[in-house]
Amino acid sequence: MWLFIKDAFVSIVEAHGEPHNVLVRARRKKHLETFLPEHEKSITEDSNRDYRFRVKVSKEAIATIVSQYVLKSLTYDNFKGAQSHQDPQWTRALHDVWDVMYRLQYQRDEANS
Repeated sequence: MWLFIKDAFVSIVEAHGEPHNVLVRARRKKHLETFLPEHEKSITEDSNRDYRFRVKVSKEAIATIVSQYVLKSLTYDNFKGAQSHQDPQWTRALHDVWDVMYRLQYQRDEANS
């Protein structure tokens, strides 16, 4: 699962061979620190991985964290507008993702033709 939250992007996948745990992965350490501040000391780094920064969390914990984010932190009505705008590369990346997905909605659906 890809998850974009205010000022962070993470990828969440099941931990290999551990059906009760997930790996929460990020390309920038600060994104994990933003999303999972209580797990900051558990973040590992491996520059040979596609997502350089990772932390293992139980599925139960990640479900609670995502739920709490929605209940407490999702207070904006425009995602791109809610960003801190302190990182021009992050802002540009969000606009790139938005643009790719916007164009996708207007492309012909070959599977249903």
